[in-house]
Amino acid sequence: MPLLQDRTNAFIVRVWCESNPGGTPPSDWRGSIEHVESGRRVYFRDAALVAAFIQPYIDLLLASEAPQP
Repeated sequence: MPLLQDRTNAFIVRVWCESNPGGTPPSDWRGSIEHVESGRRVYFRDAALVAAFIQPYIDLLLASEAPQP
């Protein structure tokens, strides 16, 4: 059985609020997500991008666990 490290991925998610000087809307939420091992990072305004960013890494883990014929 592979070590737990071989079947994991770590991500750093940062979220912050940027004020809008005009006041309408009063603020904008922004964020970034980074894959720790590769350093790949994307910025987002829509939290759905977090799941979309992580999904390919999950798919790779699942593919590596699939039984070999």
